[in-house]
Amino acid sequence: MFRKLFKHEFLATWRILGAVVGLMVLVSGLLLVPAALKVPVLGMLAATLSMVGFCAIGPVVAIVLVVHYWRTMYGGQGYLTHSLPVRGRAVFAAKASYSCLMVALGLVVGVLLDLTLPAWAEPSLGEATAGLGRLLAPGQLVLFGAGLLVYCLCLYVGVLGAITLGTRGRFNRLGAGGAVLAFVIMYVVVEIVMAVSFLFLPLSLTVTGPHPGGLVFRRMDLAFVSDSTAAPDLIGLGWWPVAILVAVVMSVLAVRSIERHTCLR
Repeated sequence: MFRKLFKHEFLATWRILGAVVGLMVLVSGLLLVPAALKVPVLGMLAATLSMVGFCAIGPVVAIVLVVHYWRTMYGGQGYLTHSLPVRGRAVFAAKASYSCLMVALGLVVGVLLDLTLPAWAEPSLGEATAGLGRLLAPGQLVLFGAGLLVYCLCLYVGVLGAITLGTRGRFNRLGAGGAVLAFVIMYVVVEIVMAVSFLFLPLSLTVTGPHPGGLVFRRMDLAFVSDSTAAPDLIGLGWWPVAILVAVVMSVLAVRSIERHTCLR
């Protein structure tokens, strides 16, 4: 049944996703024309806007799928969804898995386009990007990128969980506003937890010394907080396992809410 639900998610969203992503790529690509023609000032500005457009592909895909999740779970189509002869965990698993796959593709495609096309049209942008890439070895850069991707997907699952919990109890009276309020509460709490884990959990990436880019089980040195001239020698990575834990907890709570406390208006 999971495969059928997954396939249905694709059939229900591929047109809107294709249209939105295609339009964003087209507009961002057209913005590179002034840069390719070496138009002073306007070329650099247009290329920068193009980079923003390519980077926004993943977030826009996430927003489209969040709206789809709300409409098919708690909007007008919710009655059909919850009448299916399957458990809530199967429905949530299919929707979350499909959404994460599409968001991951959107993020990866957006970053790849962002690193190639603007740099081709405006070489100075490529030099700036290459300078950032020299901070880490290629393998470490891929690992760090994969970690950020997992982090983003975990937060996305947390958003789906927050929307689900936002339909319970007093939140349900607010309709879509309840889901938005639950998301805001989740976001604030998660950001606080992430900040604490970033600064104090003993897991960091070295940025100075003989072996930059190495993984060490030490927490960040907070001397740079009081001394603005001091640069940190470690960058905390404690947020990464915490993000995975947040996704697991929010998924469990969401499944429990779907199976025991679903209430459609």
